[in-house]
Amino acid sequence: MKKVIGLSVVMAFVLMGLLLCNLSYAQEKPVLTAQEQALFDQKAIEVQKLAKNARIIAFVKQKNASGETLDEVKEKDKIWIATKGLDEFMKKILANDCSALLKDFQKKEPVFTEVFVMDKNGALVGATNKTSDYWQGDEDKFIKTYGVGGAGATFIGKIKFDESSGSYASQINVPVVDPDTGNVIGAITGGLDISRLKKLTGVVK
Repeated sequence: MKKVIGLSVVMAFVLMGLLLCNLSYAQEKPVLTAQEQALFDQKAIEVQKLAKNARIIAFVKQKNASGETLDEVKEKDKIWIATKGLDEFMKKILANDCSALLKDFQKKEPVFTEVFVMDKNGALVGATNKTSDYWQGDEDKFIKTYGVGGAGATFIGKIKFDESSGSYASQINVPVVDPDTGNVIGAITGGLDISRLKKLTGVVK
């Protein structure tokens, strides 16, 4: 009888271990297959193409020439972060021509949960939806694109769990370059949903 009880206890621990292993596996960030990585790279190229769009470049130039100072940007950022929902300033940005162009891009590329453009200060020029901040200048998406100087650089963020969307995502960050000077004048970020990417490759149904 003791042997039977002992065996039951052992089996219980084995089953518990299996459940914990499954839970641990489910919480780990997804690893991209070769097919998924190839598609991811294609989507990164689409963001690079968007950054070269003449209208995007014009929108960034216009914002850069607006005279908005970095101190003003930071003050607006404080209000932006503290505001629940949308105030008139936010609505104006989300309804401008730059945002309309980004939303059209998102419709064609629904793998992106958000797309937004930044000026020379790292402040928003346009966006598909409300971002957590108005000022992105202290984040890698800006520092490692615009911040490197010259023609800037493309920076791919790590795959991380996005609390707002409830899924894993990676940000593709690309410099916006003035074709007349060859210098970076802003940046653009596309938040790519990894689950949507996997569905496109047929891995997740």
